[in-house]
Amino acid sequence: MSKTVNVYHSDNGWAVKRTGGGASKLYRTQREAIEIARAIAKRTAPSQMAVYARSGMVRLNERYGRPSLKQQHPMTPRSREIQTAVGKYMLERFASDPHPPRE
Repeated sequence: MSKTVNVYHSDNGWAVKRTGGGASKLYRTQREAIEIARAIAKRTAPSQMAVYARSGMVRLNERYGRPSLKQQHPMTPRSREIQTAVGKYMLERFASDPHPPRE
């Protein structure tokens, strides 16, 4: 299973913490924290690094040791047919939903 190394703002600086890991380590600058997190993610591949802005939104996400989905599953004519059929089915299901989402 892949691991995520998170970089986020803390009261005393920028924290680097692995998902499911112990205590986080603090760094003075975000740049320094990203460099450390990137090194950890590369060393423990397959893994990823997620950098959070002060607002809590993901600002940067990098993956190491895992190919992207396009490399794993190339789109064949048959898979396109399946994707189209599933899309049409889901649109029909959404249109016939007795409890549509509220605005």
